[in-house]
Amino acid sequence: MERIAAIAVINKKDNYNKDYNNNNNNSYNNNGYNNGYNKRDIGGYNKRGDNNENNYNNKNNNDYGKRDNGYSKDNKREYNRDKRDNKEKENNNNNNNNNNNNNNNGENSENKSNKLKLKVLDNETREYLIRIESILKGEEDLDEEQLEILIENSFKEFKGKEMDIACDKKASLVLEGIFGKCKANVIVDYFISFKEKVLTLAFNSTGSRVLESILRSTPKILKCDDPLVIKAFQEELFILIDKLSTKIIQLTQDSYASHVFSTLLLVLNGTIRPLIPSKNHQQALQKKASKKGGKRGQQEDNQEQELSKFEAPKEYQLKLEELLKAAKETMAPKISEYVYQKDAIDILKSIFEILSQRKDHDQAKQWLEQMLAGKTVDQKKKSLSKLCKDTYGSVLIEYLISQSSEDNYNVLYQYLRGELMDLSLDNVGNHVVQAVIVQCKSKPTALSLIQELKDSFKSLINQGRAVIIQKLIESTMKFQVQQKEILRLLIDSVGQTADSKDDQEKDFFVRSLLTLTNNRNNTQKYSSCGAIILQHLFNFPSELTSAVIEGFLQLSFTEYLLTMAIDNIGSKVIEGFLDSQQVPLPKKNKLIEMFNGHFVTIGEDRYGSYSIEKMFKLSSYKQKEIIAKELMDQEQHLFSKPCGRFVLMICQVNKYKKKKDAWSKDQTTIEKKRKLFSDILDDDNDSNKKDFTNDQNAEEDSDDQQPNKKKFKSEKKSKKKQESSDSEMDEIDEIFNSK
Repeated sequence: MERIAAIAVINKKDNYNKDYNNNNNNSYNNNGYNNGYNKRDIGGYNKRGDNNENNYNNKNNNDYGKRDNGYSKDNKREYNRDKRDNKEKENNNNNNNNNNNNNNNGENSENKSNKLKLKVLDNETREYLIRIESILKGEEDLDEEQLEILIENSFKEFKGKEMDIACDKKASLVLEGIFGKCKANVIVDYFISFKEKVLTLAFNSTGSRVLESILRSTPKILKCDDPLVIKAFQEELFILIDKLSTKIIQLTQDSYASHVFSTLLLVLNGTIRPLIPSKNHQQALQKKASKKGGKRGQQEDNQEQELSKFEAPKEYQLKLEELLKAAKETMAPKISEYVYQKDAIDILKSIFEILSQRKDHDQAKQWLEQMLAGKTVDQKKKSLSKLCKDTYGSVLIEYLISQSSEDNYNVLYQYLRGELMDLSLDNVGNHVVQAVIVQCKSKPTALSLIQELKDSFKSLINQGRAVIIQKLIESTMKFQVQQKEILRLLIDSVGQTADSKDDQEKDFFVRSLLTLTNNRNNTQKYSSCGAIILQHLFNFPSELTSAVIEGFLQLSFTEYLLTMAIDNIGSKVIEGFLDSQQVPLPKKNKLIEMFNGHFVTIGEDRYGSYSIEKMFKLSSYKQKEIIAKELMDQEQHLFSKPCGRFVLMICQVNKYKKKKDAWSKDQTTIEKKRKLFSDILDDDNDSNKKDFTNDQNAEEDSDDQQPNKKKFKSEKKSKKKQESSDSEMDEIDEIFNSK
């Protein structure tokens, strides 16, 4: 937890994420029939995650998700403007000055001389900026020509005040908005106006963001038809590069200039970091989109995504090589210290990102070797282990692991071998171990990881590190290795299931996973980590996990299954069971039938409504009729709830009540169609299809199915993909329903 708090201080995070999620949740409860469902999907279900690897990370993995998101926020802090504080900047500068007073007296005095006594903006300029801001937000209707004229006139009005505006907290926001709307020549004119004081701008809390905004406009400027504008921008850009290249030491110690330098490196390589608008900016876009049909805002967003990659001119590439060389020479003597410093880490991450994009793995390896203090292998192992246990250093190592080539990954892994268990038990180091497992590049490495950690499963669970086991299980599924061994180790560590003679004890293993000791938050009924592990086990080969499936079905309905269906974690386990291609269809039908008489209870719940959707799609015609009738009896009650309205719509209850023959025809058609396209849609695996033909509920359609099975016999031998096919089924559903 100390690690999380430390990163929160670094990043100066605002309450954007909380506000965003709260707004979505509130809107979910206040919407109508279809809109209510859409809002619910955004604010509720997707919050849990569609990918098992990222499910529940709000509460799981010892706040691993929080820590990662927090640090990446720091990289994008130019869009989180609400918490900018010049006093904080001054305090940071004072600390840096005190820490480096003995070594950098001359440099600090030079920095002080760069600081300007900025004038307070006059009221006339502020009023002019307020009007421009209202226009940019869409509060006044102006066509593009009128907007261009206004922006060009603003540059004349602001003549001589550019620095004051750029370094003003509120005015700088308007200036960035202008850069997003104006022509390339206006941006270049502003850039030229900062010429003599560009370093001051780079080290200023708000000015640095303005400078970054100009750099992000590089793709727009390069597309300009006027070659003189492009030439003028390049000249000013290269002047900025030359000035920053002499200040690399100071850049690594400044919270604002370090981001300017990182952005500059990426721009020279033809990369623009993705934009994450602030809450206020999002609201402005939504308001503007509602006035203009929503299309223009969407087009702008698409254009912005397209500009995240652009082709940098050769001159830029050459300048980048010079800058990387200067950075390497300047940082090399103390790079083993920089890896522990929050501002330097951002620069190092950008450098490794560039080397990864350029596929310059040899250069990345040189940087990597320099980062690890020591000459011998043992010294480097100790250095890396220490770095992995550091709050800031571990974030860098995780990033390097994700960006590394296979050879560089192996270099890091060789230094970490033998230390994995020690790091796993560390509050900080366990995140690095997770990254090592997730980014595993080959089957031999996966086997090596399992071999090193296999005897420590019980200790990992007892110490609250079951997430390490979860990642290992995902690795075994990725490379299809040691699944039987992993399951045996897990059973020995958690509890028996396969060899139990007492039927009442068959569910012990499943219950233990759902409520893993020391791996469950106090606010959670079920362990998120154990739930993910259980979902993965459902996707193991059926011959390995048949006892696990039986144990799951033998769980107490009222104590477990019913409460799981309306729990944010438990409902994902039920959905994972229904989605698994390794679980035979009769077993799925048995689970669905257990809920007979309780569909209203789960149908009105935020999470249970999704389970009903999957249950209804998998059910036979007879079971669908049971569900529809039960919902119809409580239609008014369900209609009063947003989730209930969604369930009524999915199950077509209104049609069942008024036009039962038509409803029956539709459901019969859908069922036949699903059998016909079962191979294409990957709805079930071969064992499911075999069991399905023996199911009593499918006997009436067996004659139709047999010739189609022969027709697709060759297709059964094609690739088997384990992915959701709901979207494809929905498209075919619409075709059949329309007929």
